[in-house]
Amino acid sequence: WIWAYWLCIVLTLLSSLSDCVQFEQPSDLIKNLKDNVKISCKHNDNNLDVMLWYHQWRESPTMALIGYSYSRIPPNNEPGYPDTSFKQTRIDAVTGDLTIFNLNVSDSAVYYC
Repeated sequence: WIWAYWLCIVLTLLSSLSDCVQFEQPSDLIKNLKDNVKISCKHNDNNLDVMLWYHQWRESPTMALIGYSYSRIPPNNEPGYPDTSFKQTRIDAVTGDLTIFNLNVSDSAVYYC
């Protein structure tokens, strides 16, 4: 979320018309194999109806889309990310969770919402 904060500052400096959305996500999470983990995300713009979840492995320059959710529609996971392993929960328009079940080594990544 630090990069989003700095991007927000840069955009504000470049354009007086820019509205910045602030996101809150936890910092590093360290878990054991086979554990479950819940990653929460919150932002401050009620007009953003969609929440997207991505992850990026250390050795990869790109991010992969896990899935997305709208505030009033059931979430949708991309192929390769079954609901039994990656569960999205939308609490309200600005808050959502991604729960990853039965962690394994391949789940070690940076997660973004």
